[in-house]
Amino acid sequence: MKQIQLAHLYKNGKFYGYGIAVDGQLLTNQVAVSIETKPNQLTIIHVDFKLDSKAVSNPVDIELNNNSNREGVGNSSS
Repeated sequence: MKQIQLAHLYKNGKFYGYGIAVDGQLLTNQVAVSIETKPNQLTIIHVDFKLDSKAVSNPVDIELNNNSNREGVGNSSS
């Protein structure tokens, strides 16, 4: 499983904002990133993506085994 990284984005040498990267590469179609911090809790990052026709028409199926760490995966309550 690939790990995400917080990316600091710069434009013309000035801080521009945040993004999410994997293996040092910015993920595509990000439209918004917000960072939520609360005392004595882990930081939470909310990322909004724009789904274009290419992403929707070519989905990938991923089977999660029963022992996988599901923390942070979707909003499932199972």
